Amino acid sequence: MSLEEYNQMVSDQDGGCKICGTKESKLYVDHDHDTGKVRGLLCHCCNAGIGLLKDSPDIMQKAIQYVRANQEVKETPRKKNWLSLFEVPQESGIVSSNTKESLIGMKSGATESGLQHPSSFE
Repeated sequence: MSLEEYNQMVSDQDGGCKICGTKESKLYVDHDHDTGKVRGLLCHCCNAGIGLLKDSPDIMQKAIQYVRANQEVKETPRKKNWLSLFEVPQESGIVSSNTKESLIGMKSGATESGLQHPSSFE
């Protein structure tokens, strides 16, 4: 591939990776390893990814199915105070009034055992 052909391909792809569209200053020439035919220009991650998946559409499809099957619904994270873990209605009998007071006393970082609560490391 000549520099002129490379530059034309960059232009045809709007300067981005043919798979993910990421615009990078360095795009890699992707080619079929059996035929040598140039398929497009890819960013480092996509080029490495398809190479690590052995350029196999079957393996890539299995990877897609695997990721989708294990994908969790992403919720907007809510920052909560660690004490909110103990917010159980008092009438439930699970938490006594002095339990939460004891925990509030521990919020400074030291617990009754003298160990620091993980939140105090932030």
